[in-house]
Amino acid sequence: MLGALSGSDCASLGVKETEHNIFGAFYNNENLIFRSGESLNNVSFDLYNIAGAKLFSVVASSVNQGENSFPLTQLPAGLYFLQIRNGDKSTVLKFQV
Repeated sequence: MLGALSGSDCASLGVKETEHNIFGAFYNNENLIFRSGESLNNVSFDLYNIAGAKLFSVVASSVNQGENSFPLTQLPAGLYFLQIRNGDKSTVLKFQV
């Protein structure tokens, strides 16, 4: 039986808690869209498929507060993970196509 993980358990797994205010990624067959609760500079984006293969990587000089998007070629149906890094903060968003 699996129990809930505490903050100390996550640290031992290499998972770092962050305070990024980025949320709500989705894909509309042309763009990857996400919302940010704050403006950020020098943000890197890495897109992975469910097998862990990196499909896309880009660095943006700035991200605006509110809705943001960037173009992507058509993605096949499946589950994807978007890692967003800014300085020492990192957030991973999951979305399905």
